[in-house]
Amino acid sequence: MRRQSSLEFDDLRTIIALAEELNFHRAGRRVGLSQPGVTRVLAKVERHVGACLFERSHSKRNSVVITDAGRSYVERARLALAHEEGAALAARETMHGIDRQLVVGRSPHVDRRLVEILHSIELPLYPNLRVDLPTRYAGELPACIRSGEFDLAIITNPPEDPFL
Repeated sequence: MRRQSSLEFDDLRTIIALAEELNFHRAGRRVGLSQPGVTRVLAKVERHVGACLFERSHSKRNSVVITDAGRSYVERARLALAHEEGAALAARETMHGIDRQLVVGRSPHVDRRLVEILHSIELPLYPNLRVDLPTRYAGELPACIRSGEFDLAIITNPPEDPFL
């Protein structure tokens, strides 16, 4: 059985740049690759995923159109990068003795007693843990989670979201 090649975070950054630019040259410029380099990364990622993420545009040279599979992949790739960056930051902060922060987004209608309980959390493994409880409307909270702005959220009347 042939083993699939593994992906690196730079591959994800390249695919995200291609999705945002919809052009091989401009995406390459953003990530420091040539147009053939971007093409090689795209081929590698599509082989790994087993799906076509972009289709070449017939109307514009070196341009692409993102597929539904590509949109889904890019949304998750952004999330993966946000988590990797958060993990690296957490490690650096821990190494330097900086307090850890848990960001729990909440809708404005969350019970005040629950908010008080969350503020009073003390965990033996994380003696310097701080809990931050910013308020957003229920419709905004899923995007805050996906972007990595919040670690988790308490939502009253959650919106329909396949990623929740």
